[in-house]
Amino acid sequence: MPIAPGEYFLIENRQTDLDGDGVAFLNFQNGIIVGPSDANKQPNREYDYLLPGSGVLIWHVDENVAFGDFNQSGESNWIENALQWDEL
Repeated sequence: MPIAPGEYFLIENRQTDLDGDGVAFLNFQNGIIVGPSDANKQPNREYDYLLPGSGVLIWHVDENVAFGDFNQSGESNWIENALQWDEL
């Protein structure tokens, strides 16, 4: 949803299990969750399956800030951007 040039809201409808048959495939040898799969352990695209719940996620994107977040060397200066980390 556009707000201004280079600024917009990105709205996502996050659903944990779209078709009601998803499971998380766990590798029992190492205890790592490999990813979303169906009951036959075939991969599917339900990557939100492990979210705590479904709902709407709204991102505020300002490309002017994102593109301006560089120092003179061309590297990202994310450590100086207080929006990306919590200074506790």
